[in-house]
Amino acid sequence: METIQSLLPSFKPKKLHNLEILGAGVINSLLIEVKPLKDIFNAQKCDVKYLPYLAHANGVDIWNDSFTETNKRNLISISRKLHKYKGTLWAMHEILKALDMSSDELPAIIKEGLCIKYDNSHKYDGTYTYGDKSKWRYYTIKLSKAVTIKKGLAAKELLEKYAPKRSILKLITYSKLNAYDGTIKYDGSYTHGTIGVVND
Repeated sequence: METIQSLLPSFKPKKLHNLEILGAGVINSLLIEVKPLKDIFNAQKCDVKYLPYLAHANGVDIWNDSFTETNKRNLISISRKLHKYKGTLWAMHEILKALDMSSDELPAIIKEGLCIKYDNSHKYDGTYTYGDKSKWRYYTIKLSKAVTIKKGLAAKELLEKYAPKRSILKLITYSKLNAYDGTIKYDGSYTHGTIGVVND
C-alpha cells in the first residue's frame, strides 16, 4: 500500500498532520470504490457484480445462470436493438449469436413451417410432416455446434419472446455432438442432438 505523506509545513501541529493523512487515506479509499462506476453503463467493461442491474436497466428479458459472463454482456449490448426488431428473424439470429450458439461463420438455420414435400431433402425423424399444412406456425433451429440442455432451454425461453407472435419453436437440433477433445462430457448436460421438443 502506498504511504501517504503530509503536505503541510513541518512547523504545523502533529495532530493536524495526522488528520490530513487520515483524510487523504479516506479519499483514496473512496476513489478505489467508485472507480468501477466509471464503466457502469458499458456492458463490455462494467464490473461483473453490476451486470444484473445493467441488464435490468436495458430491458434484458431473460437472465439465466446457464449463460456465460460473455453471453450476458452480449445480451445487454444488443437488448435495446432486440426490442426494436422484436418479431423478426434478425432478432432471433442475434440472440443465438449473443449466446454463442451460432456465429457469422457457423450460422444457425431457422426453418419455418414443418410441412414439407416428398423430395428426399429431409430426414424421416418425425420432425417434419408431409402435406399437413396446419404445421406452418412451427419452426426449428439447427445449430452447427453442441449446446447444453440447460442453455438450450434458456435460449428457447428467450427466443419465444422475440419470435413472431404466431411462431412456435418445435425444437433445437445440432449435428456435431463431440469433437473428442474433452470439451463435452457425457454427464447428462447434453442430449444426442435435440433440445426442447414441443409435442403437439
